[in-house]
Amino acid sequence: MKRVVMFFICLCSFSYLMAQRYVVYTMVGKPSLIVKEERRALKLRDQLTPSSVVNIPYDAKLELFDEVNHKQYIIKTPGRASVASLLKDDRNSVVALTDRYFRYILSQVKGNNETIIRSCSDPATVTREEQIDSTVFIKQKE
Repeated sequence: MKRVVMFFICLCSFSYLMAQRYVVYTMVGKPSLIVKEERRALKLRDQLTPSSVVNIPYDAKLELFDEVNHKQYIIKTPGRASVASLLKDDRNSVVALTDRYFRYILSQVKGNNETIIRSCSDPATVTREEQIDSTVFIKQKE
């Protein structure tokens, strides 16, 4: 019985750790990942955990995608900290995703070729009439 309980505790803790994965969806600037005091540039689709330490330079932005919770995290606060502490900062944004947008982001992260085509048309046109001043002479070519 003791083994069964320990097995379920390990299974629950493992599933909790697996649930806390963030995928790099968009980057602006050059945010980097710090691993054992070594800095490496983040790439799209990199997977981060709450304990991952990232460096966000001034005027940079990092968007993370959480597949389990259907959320998108936008980190724009400059500094060097763990992902968990950056997500707690009120200056960063958390966006709850609609089902359709969640499926779109998921297909982009997994590398599928699903795209959304949006067409915008404006039936109105603007015309402008220019009047020529009667005192202006147009030089004719000879």
